[in-house]
Amino acid sequence: MTESRKRWHATNTRVAMIRTWRKKAQKWLADHDWQIVGALWGLALVLGYVGFATYSARHNQSHSIWDNFYLTMQLFTMESGSVQGIDNLSLGVARFLAPVAALYTAITALALVFREQLQMMRVRFISKHVVICGLGRRGLTLTHRFLERGDQVVVIERDQTNERITQCADSGAIVVIGDASDPEILLKAGVDRAEYLISVCGEDGINAEVAVDARDISSRRKVGPLKCVVQIDDFELCRLLRGQELGMVTANAFRLEFFNSFLRGARALMEEHPPFDEAIDKVPHLLVVGVGRMGESLVTNAARAWRRMHPDASERLRVTLIDRSAREKSQLLILKNPLLEKVCDLTPREMDVRSSAFLEGRFLFDSRGECDVTRVYVLLDSDSRALSAAMVLLKNLRGHSVPIIVRLAHEGGLGTLLHGADETREGFGSLYAFGLLEKTCKPDLVLHGTHEALSQAIHQELADRQASSSVASSSEPTLASWKDIPEEARDYFRRRADQIVVMLKKVGCTIEPLAHLDAHVFEFTDHEVEPLARSIHDFHLEEAGRKRSTLPAGFDGMALDSNPTPVPWEHRSEKSKDTYRAMVRRLPAFLARVDFQVYRLK
Repeated sequence: MTESRKRWHATNTRVAMIRTWRKKAQKWLADHDWQIVGALWGLALVLGYVGFATYSARHNQSHSIWDNFYLTMQLFTMESGSVQGIDNLSLGVARFLAPVAALYTAITALALVFREQLQMMRVRFISKHVVICGLGRRGLTLTHRFLERGDQVVVIERDQTNERITQCADSGAIVVIGDASDPEILLKAGVDRAEYLISVCGEDGINAEVAVDARDISSRRKVGPLKCVVQIDDFELCRLLRGQELGMVTANAFRLEFFNSFLRGARALMEEHPPFDEAIDKVPHLLVVGVGRMGESLVTNAARAWRRMHPDASERLRVTLIDRSAREKSQLLILKNPLLEKVCDLTPREMDVRSSAFLEGRFLFDSRGECDVTRVYVLLDSDSRALSAAMVLLKNLRGHSVPIIVRLAHEGGLGTLLHGADETREGFGSLYAFGLLEKTCKPDLVLHGTHEALSQAIHQELADRQASSSVASSSEPTLASWKDIPEEARDYFRRRADQIVVMLKKVGCTIEPLAHLDAHVFEFTDHEVEPLARSIHDFHLEEAGRKRSTLPAGFDGMALDSNPTPVPWEHRSEKSKDTYRAMVRRLPAFLARVDFQVYRLK
């Protein structure tokens, strides 16, 4: 690691520590403000009374209890009771402490009365913050998560009676009361200066309006793009809209990503509880209980992973679907993914989880009575039914080491026990809880949209190429992980991702949500490869012309490419051109990594 990078890491670490301690101090003060006020007043009263009593005794003054108390009260208005020559410590401390207590009380009271106005003043002086629209369960969880990582957060909520407003304000977030679909409210929240805008209102239509208004506001931005993330609850609509994300970049000022908890949740679930290991001695058998939106996404992703491991389709992944409409949903899955039948051996079993057939659990064993399932996913919409079904399966699988993963809305309750220490898990065996809200409402996951995913895929592919190159050096910035490279370097890769749709349209192609399990083997024709290769080359020339001041010291953006010399396409050697042609041919695999495929418009 170079010295500049070490200094960069050290600075970031110090800044993060300072932010953490500042947040903790602010939270402690917010939680104990009135206790502090009471303690200051009490201490000032005691010290003042003792001080005046001592003073009157030393000067042979006959003061009653009420006289001393009256003189003490005068201290809060910065009057010393006409006492000359303070001769004891108690009175000396009290005459300074009492005005401080009075001033602190006044400031605290005014802050409560004018909280909204004060928050509006705070908004005017912040930038590169996070704006969250909608204070439901997702909004509150996201607010806490962004605050925990040190971001400044502004929340927009139209219901001023929402009990979560106090929780947000006490945590350090700024709350703006108003309709997020109103451009004036977005401006009040500082969207024109924010780094991220996340809309998780309860309706897809409102979230869409927020995105449209934010796009218009982003034209006023002076530095950096506004990264807008919109929650779309409609499963299919979100899949279709994601196909347009890469084309929704407005002059590098606005980036739009679409987010669906079930699509992201299925991916997060597979990362935490993989359906199978690469080193396996038999074909896995997955049991999916509940084939809703998340179940459909899980089966598709598992099939895709199995396809990558067995491209020759010599062995099919076994999947049993349990649902009251299992056959219909199985057919629908195959219609959406035509190759699913070649990759998976789907067995639909129509039954209710409260039926006697499910309680008996014969589907868990083969004809010889041996356990036939390697992993179970319980993905029912109702937490109570999901937990009940999972406990039935746990009982039937007693003595067999088969992991049972149950999806819950929250990780609280039983989920807390399942994530606890070994002694608290006694009796639950191989039963694991997956809290959808906690797992999907993470900043890194929410912000990891199509732009970001593809940008990271490009970065990773380049890092892998450099690592395998004979000239690779450990000091190369791109060999660091995505989270460790500077933001300016990330923007370089984001610009590369933005160009994908632009250059594909030049040859009559675009991208769409991944529908074919073998989309990664898509091949461009020779007539398509040449203009695409030239488009990539021209983009690199454009990047070479950018001011080096836009990148950190020691980070050369053009050094990221195989042909960094700014030479026109016509003057390049065939070997050099072949490097760009190879980039084009690898593009379908890039897109498949983020669930997209190339689609010819003609």
